[in-house]
Amino acid sequence: MSYHLDFSKQALKDIDAHKKSGNKVVTKKLLILLNELAEHPFTGTGKPEQLKYNLAGYWSRRINQ
Repeated sequence: MSYHLDFSKQALKDIDAHKKSGNKVVTKKLLILLNELAEHPFTGTGKPEQLKYNLAGYWSRRINQ
């Protein structure tokens, strides 16, 4: 099953900034995470963590560790 990813304007700016930074390690990890999110959003690399309180229902992932 494949999920649809929607990006906010800020997310698109952040992705573009990471690409322009020239840090190939972070850029590669970001692309891997985006591909994983489309396939299985609750597991995988980046230490998926469910957020709490007013952000319940949202998940975070780390791209720089």
